[in-house]
This record gives sequence, C-alpha cells and structure tokens, in this order.
Amino acid sequence: MNTAVVFALAGIGSYLIRATMLVLLAGRPLPKRLGTPVALIAPAAVGALTVSSMSRAGRVDMSIVAAAVISFVVVRRSGRLTYGLIAGFAVVWVLAALAAL
Repeated sequence: MNTAVVFALAGIGSYLIRATMLVLLAGRPLPKRLGTPVALIAPAAVGALTVSSMSRAGRVDMSIVAAAVISFVVVRRSGRLTYGLIAGFAVVWVLAALAAL
C-alpha cells in the first residue's frame, strides 16, 4: 500500500472512532460512571503535553518548568483549567522574551 493511502485510512479511522462517540451520546447526558473520568481528560492531556515539552535537546527547559508550576498553582486556586493555560503561556512568553534580550 502507498504511504499516503495508509495515512488517509488511519485519519479516516480516527475520525470515525471519535465521531461515533459524539453520535451515540448526542442529546443524552453522560452516565455517572463516565462523569469523573471525562472531566479528567483535559488536565491529563495538558499534563502529558507539558511533561513532554519540558525537555529540549536532552536538557530541561526551566521556562517550561516555571510555567508548569505557575499553571498548577493557578488551576488549584481558581479551579479553572483555562486560567492555568493562560498563566502558563504568559510565563513562557515572558521568560522567552527576557532570554532573547
């Protein structure tokens, strides 16, 4: 099989798997058993992305570590993941700008 065909089929399969959940649950509330796990998906994804981006070229980027700490504190105090993301991005941008000076 051609590489492009494999990528296209994988993309279509991924889309169908995600769309199936949306179609099956459309207009219905989530079962209580799924409420907590679904609520934890966004923080887990953000944590995984943060940890994977902490290391650049084999060394730890301290601006990312600082942003992760600030984001954690903001989310714990506010309870809002969006505020933590905004605070974390702001810390990374400010530290990057200061490093460029």
